[in-house]
Amino acid sequence: MVPDSAPRYIILSIKLDHNDGRVSYPMVFLYYAPKSVRPELNMLYAGTKAHFNRTTKAVKALDVEDDEVLNVEWLRNSLLK
Repeated sequence: MVPDSAPRYIILSIKLDHNDGRVSYPMVFLYYAPKSVRPELNMLYAGTKAHFNRTTKAVKALDVEDDEVLNVEWLRNSLLK
């Protein structure tokens, strides 16, 4: 079990309905680092973030500090920008 205060990488795919009628399922790379994380642990994860993002070939990479904003609406809005 990963502690709530630990950073983590999240890879997911979400259904996106575009304004022009297209539907896509982009793969997204999320770096979740809560504000309560120890700085040295955050630096360790942040240092390898780019490598993991390139490896996954995700369409978009997003950073999240607050799990309260991490929901489907926020994710879709972030992808459609």
